[in-house]
Amino acid sequence: MATDAQAETAYRKLGPYLASVLGADILSSLDAGIADGEPYEALGWLLSSINRPGVSVTKDLFLQARDCLSDEDKEEYGHLLRSQHVVA
Repeated sequence: MATDAQAETAYRKLGPYLASVLGADILSSLDAGIADGEPYEALGWLLSSINRPGVSVTKDLFLQARDCLSDEDKEEYGHLLRSQHVVA
């Protein structure tokens, strides 16, 4: 599992890919979570949103973000590697 700083970095990189489907209000709430010291939860929220229509992230970015999670949580998002939302 990554440090809070690594989780926040992954969150900041992944956020722009999801901004259009999540909307400003949700992103603002997630940013507040970051400010409150909860980057892991904010990153998890973004990862769980990757399967929404209109979202496409690179495999490298997805793996970088997923690698910030605990082994148990990594398994939860493994199926996304085989989805249309994670591309080479």
